[in-house]
Amino acid sequence: MLIPIGHEETTVRRLPWVTIAIILVNLVLFVTVGLQGTRVEKRFAERYSKVFQYWSHHPYLSVPPALTNEHLSPRQREQLKLIREAFKHAAPEDAAELQSQQGTLNRLAQEAIARQEEHPLLRWGLVPRHPRPVAFLTAMFMHAGWMHLLSNMFILFLTGPAVEDAYGRPLFAALYLGGGIVASLCFVAMFPASQVPLVGASGAIAVVMGAFMVRFAHSHIRFFYWFFFIFHGTFSAPAWFMLGLWLAQQLFFASMSSGAGSGIAYAAHAGGFLFGVAAAVAIKRSRLEERVIHPAIEKQISLTQHPALDEGMELLARGELEAAREALGRALADEPGSPDVHLALWQTFVAEGSPEAGAPHLVQVIEHDVRDGAFDLAFDRWRELVQDAGVAGPAVLRWRLAAGIAAANPDAEVELLQTLAAEPGAEILREKAERRLDALGIAVEAPARPETAPGVPPPLEAPRSPEPPPAFVPAPGPAGLEVEHTSVEAQQTDALLLKGGTVGVELAPYAKIEAVSVVGIKGVEKPYLLIDLIVPAEDGPGRRALRLTSQTFDPRKVTGRPDLAPMAALRLMLAEILRLSGARILAGDQGLSGGRFPIFESIEAYEKHVLGAYSH
Repeated sequence: MLIPIGHEETTVRRLPWVTIAIILVNLVLFVTVGLQGTRVEKRFAERYSKVFQYWSHHPYLSVPPALTNEHLSPRQREQLKLIREAFKHAAPEDAAELQSQQGTLNRLAQEAIARQEEHPLLRWGLVPRHPRPVAFLTAMFMHAGWMHLLSNMFILFLTGPAVEDAYGRPLFAALYLGGGIVASLCFVAMFPASQVPLVGASGAIAVVMGAFMVRFAHSHIRFFYWFFFIFHGTFSAPAWFMLGLWLAQQLFFASMSSGAGSGIAYAAHAGGFLFGVAAAVAIKRSRLEERVIHPAIEKQISLTQHPALDEGMELLARGELEAAREALGRALADEPGSPDVHLALWQTFVAEGSPEAGAPHLVQVIEHDVRDGAFDLAFDRWRELVQDAGVAGPAVLRWRLAAGIAAANPDAEVELLQTLAAEPGAEILREKAERRLDALGIAVEAPARPETAPGVPPPLEAPRSPEPPPAFVPAPGPAGLEVEHTSVEAQQTDALLLKGGTVGVELAPYAKIEAVSVVGIKGVEKPYLLIDLIVPAEDGPGRRALRLTSQTFDPRKVTGRPDLAPMAALRLMLAEILRLSGARILAGDQGLSGGRFPIFESIEAYEKHVLGAYSH
């Protein structure tokens, strides 16, 4: 026994809503409609029993063929005929009486047939002998039992998301439904006289499997094997090989089928699979995915900012503060919770020399960082709030920030708790802060208050800034900087998992990341972000640039925060890289702190101005 349990194409750019919807519709229809089959079968069995009970007392009567042809084998029908012939002498001589008895038997048979026709598999399924147009669609959403349903949905769950992600939702839905109809047509063409209903999603799922084999031909599928409790385990094999074997199996069994009553629609499977292969080949040769589908998806998921935010940042850079606040106000009306907009508004007040007026905006940004778990970044911004605006923010916010940063930065926790302990207006939180400081063995001393508004703690003394680090100069070695194009797969505790480059999959330890550069590049259709992680060369002196672009990964998946906006997730990811690596920022520091990333006309211009030290 072989059971597929996974494959390599598990990363998708968006939630596979079409696949999820198909699975849910199948489940709901089975629970609400399909399970009625047991009750219908019981009613039919009762009527069927009455027919033959009556016939057993009148064996000279003729049981209607509409009942016997479907439920009795040819041998049983022949026996029925012999019994009838043997009891002909027992028939009543009165023709009216004989006709009345035959009418009663016919009526009982018709009632049994009527009960049978109420079965959901007959009402929703596709009967090749009497095909109804709507049944070509409804049949692929009905199943004969729990095992039939769950096995089909499991295979769809394995293959559907990857194909949907590659081809896009509309094309995937059309491929699934259209291919399911083609699979049903193949079955009808092979068994046109069959009265056995065709039900199940396996024909449509075979279409998806065929497309998967072409689109992800070299992707490895993992299987579990089991042989009579003797041998069991797992192995991996290329999709083209294993799915090709499955197609060969279906074609073989379809050619051996002499009727539609085997219980498995091999002809539908083979026809659907071949349709999926043909469709995938057509998509590949027409380059539809590269020309239309991929750009459309990337346009939806690429990192973008509100146009009014971009306008406001440009006005801020030119010093037009009132106009900048007006533009940012429009952005805030559309996105009231946007930390990027609040941070930009704070910067307008700082530039104006009245940071206390913009303090509520920076408080909003700090609250957002705390919710995101970016406690170090939130603490740095809180210090900026205290030093520039002379306010410490809400007591609850400081308490939450202190609790969140305690493990990573105990000194920051103490600094926050001391402001709470020295603030009478903090009430219960003041007492909690005092108890926490006492538990840490730190004496609670109320610092002398400057002449400020009542209840406002004094600004904390800023630590002396260290001497600026020397310019980032590569170690002696070969001229130039090696650039490797990669994509982020995941953030681990001590390294980034990257895919691409020269080795396929690579771990980039945070400890080896020496510098980070984040800039915008003006693309053909729209700008995109370019991120360079500077690390030592693998062998010998020199440096490598591990290059990421916002078109190749979704930061929400990397950070595990699908609830965030893409730009917020990207900043969270980069803040974590900088925190864990201690890397220098070559370009983009303003963008990383919530402002605008520098934009270059081309990659060449960026490399000349930012990476010039590595390109000569």
